Amino acid sequence: MPKAADTPCTLPTDISGTGRRTRTHISAPVRDAGPIYAIRLQARPGTDSIRALRAALKVLWRRYQLRCLDAREVKDGADRMKP
Repeated sequence: MPKAADTPCTLPTDISGTGRRTRTHISAPVRDAGPIYAIRLQARPGTDSIRALRAALKVLWRRYQLRCLDAREVKDGADRMKP
């Protein structure tokens, strides 16, 4: 029987920005798979930021095998990076 941490899960998410809930397949992270990196991205004004983020994450996974473990929008000005 597989361990709970080794089985993929399906979670309802609303990353599309449409307000509709969709089912997204999320695989559990592989233990001891390698280092974890943190990056911060900022969309230019006028960009559909959610679509751009989703496309970037898709390319990172399909081409470079880098899976997103955590993604969140920073809305508080105190947590934003200064140039």
